[in-house]
Amino acid sequence: KRARALEMKVIAYDPYVSSDEAQRRGVQVASFEEVIKGADFLTIHLPLTQETQGLIGTQVLAQMKPGVRIINAARGGIIDEEALAAALQSGQVAGAALDVLCQEPCTASPLLGMDNVIITPHLGASTCEAQIHVAVQVAEQVVLALAGRRPRHALNWEAVLRYRTPRAI
Repeated sequence: KRARALEMKVIAYDPYVSSDEAQRRGVQVASFEEVIKGADFLTIHLPLTQETQGLIGTQVLAQMKPGVRIINAARGGIIDEEALAAALQSGQVAGAALDVLCQEPCTASPLLGMDNVIITPHLGASTCEAQIHVAVQVAEQVVLALAGRRPRHALNWEAVLRYRTPRAI
């Protein structure tokens, strides 16, 4: 919503979200390569898995538009920090905003001290109030899912329904 309010065209790669669901949200589904090559701002919203570890590395960074800006508030380790530092130094990447790093707390990343990098502490849910809020939200989402209703933040609900077993949900 915020990107579209700034008149940005929003493209996304997600193998689990249907193009109909994305379209309802004003997002155009594209391949991973199309997103990487077409983004002016790349925001990362992935879990850290064997497949996503180091996903944004030297080769992927080289395919991006010169001057791209990268935001990662998902998980450290998805971006190869050495490769990102080199891309930032060369100008391939104009800037990065990171809430997560490979090692937390971070004391030795090549990204520390770079003028074109903003690093914030990974503290999003560290207050008592935030923990309570998250717990209540999780409980509400579980109740909806168990009732067979779409959880509010489940963008991949159609995929969940396709792959569920008779005992699940």
